[in-house]
Amino acid sequence: MTRGRRFNDQGSALVLALVFLSLFGVLIAAMLAFAETSFRATSGVRSQARAIYGADGAVEGAIQHMRYSTNGRASDGSNCAGFPFTMPVNGNSVSVACTPQSDSGLPAGSNITNVNKPKPAILTLATSGSGEDGIYQSSNALLKIKGDIYSHSTVVNQASKAIFSVEGNVSADGNCNGTIVSSTPPLHCANTGNGQDSTEAADPNYIHGVSSLSYQAVPSCGSSWLVNFYPGWYDNGTAMRALMGGGCNKVFWFHPGDYLFDFTDADAATHEWLVGNKDVFVTGGTPKGWDPAAVTQPTMPFPGSCKTSADAAPNDGVQFVFANDSRLHISGGTMELCAKPSTTQQQIAIYGVKTTAGTPPTGTPSPAPTFTPTPSPTPSPTGTPSPTCASVGTNYYLPGTAAAESGSSTWTNLSGSKNLVSAGDFNESPEVDATTTVPKAGAGGIDFGSFGTIPAGCSVTSVTLFLRHSESPNANVQNVKLNVKNAAGLNINKTASKSSCASGDFCSDTSLDPVDKIDLTLSGINSAASFAGLTVNYDVGAQGGTNGGPVTETLDGLGLKIVLASSGTPSPSPSPTASPPPGGSSTNYFRAESGCITQAPYPTSGCALVKTDGAQTKLSIQGTVYAPLAALDIAMTNVSTQILGRGAVIRLVRLSVTPSTTYSGPMIEVPADSPSTAYTNRHVTLTATVAGDVRLRALVRFVDQDPTGAMSPGYGVVVEAWSVLP
Repeated sequence: MTRGRRFNDQGSALVLALVFLSLFGVLIAAMLAFAETSFRATSGVRSQARAIYGADGAVEGAIQHMRYSTNGRASDGSNCAGFPFTMPVNGNSVSVACTPQSDSGLPAGSNITNVNKPKPAILTLATSGSGEDGIYQSSNALLKIKGDIYSHSTVVNQASKAIFSVEGNVSADGNCNGTIVSSTPPLHCANTGNGQDSTEAADPNYIHGVSSLSYQAVPSCGSSWLVNFYPGWYDNGTAMRALMGGGCNKVFWFHPGDYLFDFTDADAATHEWLVGNKDVFVTGGTPKGWDPAAVTQPTMPFPGSCKTSADAAPNDGVQFVFANDSRLHISGGTMELCAKPSTTQQQIAIYGVKTTAGTPPTGTPSPAPTFTPTPSPTPSPTGTPSPTCASVGTNYYLPGTAAAESGSSTWTNLSGSKNLVSAGDFNESPEVDATTTVPKAGAGGIDFGSFGTIPAGCSVTSVTLFLRHSESPNANVQNVKLNVKNAAGLNINKTASKSSCASGDFCSDTSLDPVDKIDLTLSGINSAASFAGLTVNYDVGAQGGTNGGPVTETLDGLGLKIVLASSGTPSPSPSPTASPPPGGSSTNYFRAESGCITQAPYPTSGCALVKTDGAQTKLSIQGTVYAPLAALDIAMTNVSTQILGRGAVIRLVRLSVTPSTTYSGPMIEVPADSPSTAYTNRHVTLTATVAGDVRLRALVRFVDQDPTGAMSPGYGVVVEAWSVLP
């Protein structure tokens, strides 16, 4: 008999143990693989963070590297010179490439060619049969002319001891008499063998290009040091004489634009506009080297009180058009006129009408209504009535309100960050500063807003953000940034430098002083409207990584200083107004020069369009004089500057000019062909690469003109975009 096998659970524990060990082994292997992946990811994140921090620091270094140079102009040989820019940051070697934008550093001034300047320096149209000398020089001194001269009559150097020196050809249909020296002999005159250059002989028939002008009343002397003239049509010679003939010894600013002087006073003697006192200063065009909004009269530069085509924009100028027998006589005082820049037509400063055009006006002309600013009825943020321009003075200060930005480290004494009371003055008693400790790899920021509005009746000349702050230790600072926005969509980004800082620059430093001053005018905060919805974000970042650490941030104050001008005195920045006040009569009538202006022979009869005399007279015309029917009579002593900067086309010219002992240049010249020396702001893309990977791109604009428009590479920096790439 066969016995059946017995079944029990003997040995099952071993099976279970083997199953457990197998499953545990698989689980441990999976966990180890996950841990390895996590460790690798953490290492990768840290490496990526170091790379991004490195790229950030390298781009900031590259900005400072090129800031004060001309690197980045798309139009010349300084096209991102010195790039790629390489520097070690956080253990990484970071390379920064520079690519100029198409609008970067383009010529801003007008090139000088025969299209916008006369061919000869002097062209006179009086003929030999008129009994008038075309060019007559009578001072007993060396007189220089730069450029060719052509006379349809004679060229006379009357003074026996004088030398009439011409850097160019001398041509005359009549005789050339006296000591006349040409840099390209011989003289081409009737008594020296002829050979005149006929290409320079014809009247070029320049046009003034003005269609019509609004009537303007002559302003009163007023209480300010500055008297403003606006483009338009002026017919009151008596008022002009009374204003500048000695009764109002001030600065007279003719705003950029076109002016018609057609005096219709009953007494023809008053058709002569007289400037007759040594303390009178007349300037026409965009101001240069002086501020129309200054509280007291500044020292007026001469020459150089107005911008020319060689200066960066805004550089608009003036054109004085003289009609009928209206004329200018300077017997004392200073006048400088700068013509409107152009690359396509002549830059004419003084124009004498050759042919009558337009329709005579009827009735008595009426001026534009006088504008009287009134206070705004809108309450200010504090609930008190808004101040007027007259009540706040020239300088106006807006501290704004302060609130910690979202995600910021904690601030103490936050209200102490907005106590701006005057230019750079953050002192209060007791002293209160806003402070925070920014953690490693963290950020601390404040949002400023509610700056208020510009007082009624004011225009904005300049806006400066004042900032008094410190960061410690500076080595732990990742960046200090400002972001300025307004309701119109303006977005200005500025990053503080950590090195190579001049006094007043936006810098990261361990000291509260000096106060940083950031100009916002050229960036677009330059009008009352631009303050709508204005906010400023101030942000401090601390370094992460092995080299990072916390930063102690102290902010004593942030506020805006606004330089204001009355709306009756428009600001020249960013561009002076060229529009006359609205309303009033207008004219398209331009009468040809006549009366004493066209009487011949001068000087035994008739009068000159422009005449100077007297020992305290100064004249500089930075533009062409075109008046083919008129005479130009210049008599001055101790002259230390050029008188006519772009030549003259005139019926005749008489010169009695004695240079000063320190001036050896020409009195009249036509400039040689030359390229512009002014450029637009540089505009570049900076791309940072770490270990072959692109980590950051920044679009940066370098503001290369100061608020006056003078070239100043690196005057400001605007970071328009800052993109971190994974």
